[in-house]
Parts: sequence; C-alpha cells; structure tokens
Amino acid sequence: MIQDIAPHRFDNAFADRRVPRRGGDFVLLYREKQVLLRREGGEISFPRAEELIPETGADAGAFLSCTEGCSSIANSGEEGGGSPDGNPNPFLYEDGDGEMPQTPGYYRENGLTFIYLFAIDNTAFYSVDGWNGELPGCQWEDVGVFRTAAPGYLAFAGITGEQLFTWRQDHRFCGGCGARMAPSDTERAFRCPDCGRIVYPKICPAVIVAVTHGDRILLSRYAGRAHAHYALVAGFAEFGEPIEDTVRREVMEEVGLRVKNLRFYKSQPWSFSDTLLMGFYCELDGSEDITLDTNELAEAVWVRREDVPERSRDISLTSEMMERFRLGEM
Repeated sequence: MIQDIAPHRFDNAFADRRVPRRGGDFVLLYREKQVLLRREGGEISFPRAEELIPETGADAGAFLSCTEGCSSIANSGEEGGGSPDGNPNPFLYEDGDGEMPQTPGYYRENGLTFIYLFAIDNTAFYSVDGWNGELPGCQWEDVGVFRTAAPGYLAFAGITGEQLFTWRQDHRFCGGCGARMAPSDTERAFRCPDCGRIVYPKICPAVIVAVTHGDRILLSRYAGRAHAHYALVAGFAEFGEPIEDTVRREVMEEVGLRVKNLRFYKSQPWSFSDTLLMGFYCELDGSEDITLDTNELAEAVWVRREDVPERSRDISLTSEMMERFRLGEM
C-alpha cells in the first residue's frame, strides 16, 4: 500500500521539526491540485531547498546551514512579506503590530516561508509559501501522479504533503470569528488568536468492506466513472456512529444486504481524500439479492474467488483486500 515504504522510515513527529539543510532536504510546491516535480530515468523527484535561494549576496541561503531557529520567522526582521515577484503572500502570520511571531518549524529566507512537514529517513520535506515561479528541469503535474509514481516513498511524501498544504490553505481564517489563524508552536494545528478556536489536520474516518459469501465476494463499480475498476463497498463514518455500524449501514445503503461476523483487517491513510480507511471483512447474513443504490454505484455483483481481477501492484487498501481474497488468504 502507499504508506508501506520500508526500508525507509516516515517521521511525522511535530517535535522533530528543524531548519532546512543544504544538499538534501526537499521542498513540496503545489498549486490547484498540481505538484512541481522532476522526472529522471522513469522516477520522480522534488526540488531541493537551496534551489529557491539565490546564490549571490552575503546572506543568500544562510539559513540552510545555520543552527535551529537562526533564521526563524522571529529573526527575519521583515513585516508582511510577499512572493519573489512582489505579490502578497497570503500565508504569512503577523501579530497585531505587523511583526512575524516566532513559530518553531517556520523559517524565512528570500521572501519565502519554509514550513517543516515531516521527514523520511534523514531527509526533511517542507512546504513553501510565497513561491510563484518555475525551476529548471521541473514540471507541474496533477497530484494523481502519486498513485503510480516511483519511487514509492517519494510518492507517499508527495501526496501526504499535498494533504497538509490543502489543510493550511483551507484554514487561513477562523471559521468562528473570521480572524487570521496562526500556527501552534506546540502541536500540528492552527489556533485563532482572538477566540481560541483550534483546528487540526482534516482526517475523515471511512470503511472499506469486503462482503463474502462462501467462495464469492461482492464487487462493485462506482457510478459516474467511465473506466472504473471493480472495488469494494466503501463509505464515510457519520457523527455519533461506531465504525462497526458504519460497515453495516454502508452495505445496507449501497447494496441492500445484511452482514455479520465483522473482522477488522487493516487501516490505511489515504491522503488523496483526507481519509483514514479502515478495512473490514464480513459475511453475508441472509438473502444474497442485491438492491443497488444507483446514485452511488453503477454495478454490484457476486464474483467467485478465481474470477476476482488481480490487483497485486495497486497501492490501495481496497486492492490488497481483494487480492488477499483472490489468493485464498481471507
């Protein structure tokens, strides 16, 4: 699955944020569901932090080799800010006096704000506010590229970074009082300085359900997708609902079937839709006659084990669960 990047190690600890380092750390640049990346030898890569810093001038790129906090927002000495071409930067955080408050994990250089996201092994990944330019050898591509791109650990980093970028875009202002939100210095969150509202990254719980009936499994195709592959019943949890009840409700709503003997299989972070997926196997309880919800599904059929399409190279929890059943392992 997409998060299975061993032997690489993903570190999302907020306490481990640090200043960018020259010669290794990546920057993740996004715009309108696109990402800026390179392709070399059939593999993707991202720009390095120093590529956004001019090579000339006494202070050029200084923060890339200094100690933690030496070029933090508090020490930038700037008010407001903007992109290199002079456009206002909508993501800078000022206090009431127009000063940049010190926020660990936020670093300023060349009119840009570098925000620590996470690390993989010893390489850190940063989002950047204020960048509107291009970079040699790079191209803008749809973030859907991360479904198939190699190496897998960089694909995982790319879509995880996009999830955090979108969350930051969507919460520049408080939903309660309208004040500009500020990043927390103790956790990965935004806090409203006026009313105290706290907003955490968006993670939506959802289920993937493999309904089995002897040597058959229920496969479905989503409505409105011209070339949709077979998939499993899926849906988001509702408020006040235990996740097991989500399984029962989604199966009943989409295909009109009752299920029993729910068995939790595995979970998966799925940043393409801000989702934490929880996979369940369960057995049919009663009639096998399907009542299709045509608003959600175009088709739902019982498929014998040997006829399940092979999905061994896919990155999704759905595909892994289908493949486990096809191989007789579940």
